Amino acid sequence: MSRWSALDARFVIAAAVLIGTGGLACAPAPVECIEEVDIPDGQVSGADIRKDLAIDASGRIWFTELELNRIGRYDPAAQVFTLFTIPTDDSGPHSIDIDSKGVVWFTEINAHQIGRFDPVTETFSEEPTPTPDSMPYGLAIDADDNVWFTEMNAVKIAVLRSGTNEITEFDLDPSSDSATNITVAPGTGMVWITQLERGQLARLDPATGQITRFAVPGLVSSPHSVAVGPAGDVWFSDIAGNRIGNLDPDTGNFQFFSMLTFAAVPHGITVDATGTVWVAELTASRIGQLPQGGQMLIERSTPTPSAGPYFVAIAPDGEVWFTEGFVSKLAHMPCTAMR
Repeated sequence: MSRWSALDARFVIAAAVLIGTGGLACAPAPVECIEEVDIPDGQVSGADIRKDLAIDASGRIWFTELELNRIGRYDPAAQVFTLFTIPTDDSGPHSIDIDSKGVVWFTEINAHQIGRFDPVTETFSEEPTPTPDSMPYGLAIDADDNVWFTEMNAVKIAVLRSGTNEITEFDLDPSSDSATNITVAPGTGMVWITQLERGQLARLDPATGQITRFAVPGLVSSPHSVAVGPAGDVWFSDIAGNRIGNLDPDTGNFQFFSMLTFAAVPHGITVDATGTVWVAELTASRIGQLPQGGQMLIERSTPTPSAGPYFVAIAPDGEVWFTEGFVSKLAHMPCTAMR
């Protein structure tokens, strides 16, 4: 079984056997804040399409559609979608991010490549990873436009240097490490990854190559997505723990907040400029919100039942957007925008 298949299996197992591991209370909230947008030429009814998203400086939403082998762009102002098929068949576009020049980057987990899309010329280029069968998965771009990504099969962290096609790989220990999603801390440039199969977070110092590991406490833990808050603290979704977690990297202390819904499968996570945490709850079909310093997680249900919120991102105006994996839709929360 490949690591990708094993990861899918973890989702199924987690959804069936999740246990609450403590944390603070949650509260439901009304659904009126969430609006959905239909993606044209979408998935067949009953088929799941995994979708990540990133938002450019103009507020346009860019997203991957893994099973459809394409990336898409949605302009909210014009309410127009544009869809682009990736040159390599069945490339498996997964994670996506945008550099300071507006160039779109994404991982191709099946083709073992990093994809690049120029939105001006509307052309693709693709760069294979140095290690064959590496399965690049999570992706994030640092302040210098270096493209960082995880290699799930190779169990490595890698970086494609800005302005070149040079890829440098940093080895992890396959016997004790795994490599899932990734983010880069603003200011410090530290690279953080989740290790879903090992129940750990890991931090890479790009200057020294030193890797520091943080075991996630709890009977069962599967950290999936990761984000760094304005204060430098690290937030992550924990699928098996049915919770989100916070790590103070200076002290190594953790704090946890449980989902309201049993087997919610907390998936994508992000933190906005105010320090508010947002999490997509895949099987609960809700968006969770934890205000900065808050003691209660607020949850909002999607208008479409069982829509499958997948990944979440913040637009330049502060509006929260997210993808829905079980239906052919994007969704946003107008009540969060600072207009």
